[in-house]
Amino acid sequence: MSVPDSRYHFNPLERRGIFLGITPGQLASGCATGVVALFVRAALGARVGTPAGAAIVLVGLALSLIPIGEATAIERAQVGCAWLLRKASRTKLSDVPTKGRNLHPDEPDRSSTSSRSKTSRTAPAGISLIERPVSSGGPPVGVVRDQRSGTLTAVLAVQGPPFSLLDPEDQSSCLEGWRSVLAALGRAGSPVARIQWLQRSTPESPSTQVGVPSPVGTVSQDAYRNFVAEATPLIERHDAWIALSVGSARSPRRRLALGQRSVDVLGRELRFVDGQLRSVDLRPTGPLELTALADLLAGKPGQPWPLALREGWSEIQADDSWHRTYWVSDWPRLDVGPNFLAPLLVAKANRRVSVVMAAVPPRSAVRQARSARTADVADSQLRMKAGFLPNARREKEAEGALRRELELADGHCDYRFSGYVTESAESLEALEAACAALEQAAQAARVELRCLYGRQAEAYSWTMPLCRGLR
Repeated sequence: MSVPDSRYHFNPLERRGIFLGITPGQLASGCATGVVALFVRAALGARVGTPAGAAIVLVGLALSLIPIGEATAIERAQVGCAWLLRKASRTKLSDVPTKGRNLHPDEPDRSSTSSRSKTSRTAPAGISLIERPVSSGGPPVGVVRDQRSGTLTAVLAVQGPPFSLLDPEDQSSCLEGWRSVLAALGRAGSPVARIQWLQRSTPESPSTQVGVPSPVGTVSQDAYRNFVAEATPLIERHDAWIALSVGSARSPRRRLALGQRSVDVLGRELRFVDGQLRSVDLRPTGPLELTALADLLAGKPGQPWPLALREGWSEIQADDSWHRTYWVSDWPRLDVGPNFLAPLLVAKANRRVSVVMAAVPPRSAVRQARSARTADVADSQLRMKAGFLPNARREKEAEGALRRELELADGHCDYRFSGYVTESAESLEALEAACAALEQAAQAARVELRCLYGRQAEAYSWTMPLCRGLR
């Protein structure tokens, strides 16, 4: 009996601009250059100012339009200046995370309700941890409060079958079940703002190995110890979580107040997600308590945030560990099977892989798809009139916009999503070697990774269960 070969297609990342692919930032830089050139001409006079202004315009356009790698010189300069400002203002050491009351200012202090929080200067801006019961009479769980977006986030630990060991047919069935879960969460009017799945792989240490009754003979004891010592370097621990954020990050005017009503909404959506996951043979273990959530954030028991941070241009040092975060800038161009991410997920490394998703309301999704098709047609006609030849990438983007509109017409839910990978090591030299292995694994998975230079402190939080990383 032949097993059907399911293949999956990813549309290319849309890089549309206002006019002929020109982005708003490039347009603003060009206008600023023109204004500076006019001031120079007025100050120096027509004879000297005209060539000087023309030179300024040419240099400004070159810096704004000519890419250096994946970004223009102006964009790289903006990132570099922001990084230098942060480096100059950041303190090397911060206070130890404290415990105390952290209720919302508009909310009364109820002594009967447990509301412990853990905050630190090294915590991401606007993020704090609180402990609240999300169901009537239930135990308190850890909740991430994001004051910037006005959302509350809880984390579910999820277990499931060994996906890489399943047959392709069973793998496709699992992905179809996950699609149904996303479709249920992306329903119209849903309070779910974002969904994030996070997978962490960590090398197993000998101290965590499960022991067996001691053998009778000394020879057997030595053989068992040797077996464990030889097998330990090959053992990896893989854990997965799903973070659910409720609120209205997509519409700031409709943000929920960070009070008990938001907590009740979060609990209702968590129970709904729990039932949806169990219906597709996944086994959620319930929302994480505050202690477990804090341990997950920093990877260390009892310490939600690092005590000290030092941000470099391409890496960040948090306490005694080094980290580097990559953005998945392009997903596979070719059709892939259901297990295409196995080289990234199944690896002997200390690695976090995260994908943050946000459902697009149906009306907005249809409007955006139609606008994208119209922009493609208009841009193609302008390029033909200007004498530019069409290229294959723009044609692929136009095909992706058409495919997206057809899928919406068939009733599918539209999601925005972005993927990130954080590699960690105990030293900078070990981090360089681990990142080289990561880039090789990404090539095997047919994904393109881009190191987030100058933004490592912010990007490091995007592979935490905070539902951040989408604009």
